[in-house]
Amino acid sequence: MSPPPTQHAQLQELAYNALNHYFRAHPDLTPEIEVLPPAFEPTDALILEDGANLGVPKKILALAFVHARRLFFAHHKLDGFTAQTTTHDATRVMLLFDPEHLTAANSRKRYLLDLQREDTVVEALHAERRFLDSILTSPLHRQSKSPTLWAHRAWWSDMLISRLSCSDWGIFFTTELDAAIKSGERHPKNYYAWQYARRVVEKSGEWLSGEEFEDFISECAEKVSRWCMRHVGDISGFSFLMYVLGRVSAPDERARVVEEIVTYGLNVQLANESLWTFVRMALASGLIEEAMKNNMLRELGKCGEEQNGESRLFSARLSETLYWIAENEVVNDSPRMEDGIWDFK
Repeated sequence: MSPPPTQHAQLQELAYNALNHYFRAHPDLTPEIEVLPPAFEPTDALILEDGANLGVPKKILALAFVHARRLFFAHHKLDGFTAQTTTHDATRVMLLFDPEHLTAANSRKRYLLDLQREDTVVEALHAERRFLDSILTSPLHRQSKSPTLWAHRAWWSDMLISRLSCSDWGIFFTTELDAAIKSGERHPKNYYAWQYARRVVEKSGEWLSGEEFEDFISECAEKVSRWCMRHVGDISGFSFLMYVLGRVSAPDERARVVEEIVTYGLNVQLANESLWTFVRMALASGLIEEAMKNNMLRELGKCGEEQNGESRLFSARLSETLYWIAENEVVNDSPRMEDGIWDFK
């Protein structure tokens, strides 16, 4: 006869059951999850529910993780529906606490691969998207920048896209791009999210028709440029925008996006290095046609001459930008780019 569980083990089980019950009670929702600081911990419940949103005290999440891990390793080698479901539920809590738990992530892959009926697989893949959206786009510091979770999402996306009809491909890529952008907002300089966004762009070129791809890239450039102007200190976003502009075929559209950012930086007198790094790369790379580029350079030079010393750092950024462009600009009409990286002499 096994000994009765200790009080601490009982607390672990209660914490796990509270979290697992919440997830099982909202299978069709994408909750926003937040780890609560001590000042906001609920006094009459283990977790805090607000509609589709979930607040979890850190100590409760830690207790739940211990019990989830215990369940996982007790059932992951067993056969049968109950054992499979128990293991799958446990991985949800495990990854919520430890996003780099590779064994838990791989178990979720095996769960999807083991499903036999096609309609069941598609339904489970959509459920996996809701889980990944919750954990990657919520205000969770470690999870939103987890290489393990983003790699799992890349694997999942390949499995789902092959099962969608061609009419759904555009919506799929737009949704995936939005998820990466939102995650970039949750965690500044989230290069794992932006790298996934690059992958989305590459995959869209493989699956969408020429016209659909052009529309998607134009929407992407517009959306990301707006994001960058709201987050002018995030070099990862600007780097992705540079990558996207390299795939925009219309010269006028490329110039318009760059000009909007130049105008915004001049009007607000921004001194953020990430913004001016983007401007000098865009203007020096040959990405913008000569006449449009010269108009922007004239505006930069004129603004630099009008500075009266009140914004020294802004003036310094303008001077550095103009000097760098003069030293590094591509003189031929064809910019050289390989794998999204511009090659300067």
